[in-house]
Amino acid sequence: MSLFVQGVGAVSPLGPNAATTWAQLVAGNEAPRKPLRNGVTGREYYYVPVPEKFIAEAGRQPRLRRSGTLSLMGAAAAYDALADAGFQPEVQLGARCAVVYAYFRKQYTMRRRVI
Repeated sequence: MSLFVQGVGAVSPLGPNAATTWAQLVAGNEAPRKPLRNGVTGREYYYVPVPEKFIAEAGRQPRLRRSGTLSLMGAAAAYDALADAGFQPEVQLGARCAVVYAYFRKQYTMRRRVI
């Protein structure tokens, strides 16, 4: 079996695409953590949010307007992977293009059609 990766995409707290995220990681940069206090126990946890501006463009797509943040992150990463592969879906493929991605979180898997 052989594998060929045509394009890579990512959205992270460090950058809106794979190239920026990788450059930030190589430079040793870390995204700022924010505290989140548990209202019941009072214990403080930390999280690293992805800036909304990194996923804003994906939210402008007609089929994604009502999507949640995680779905928009997946769509933005899919568009980044297409761009990395040299594709421009609107120009080269038009309405004939569909991007399917999946993400996994513990025992929950979601698949979503992007375009």
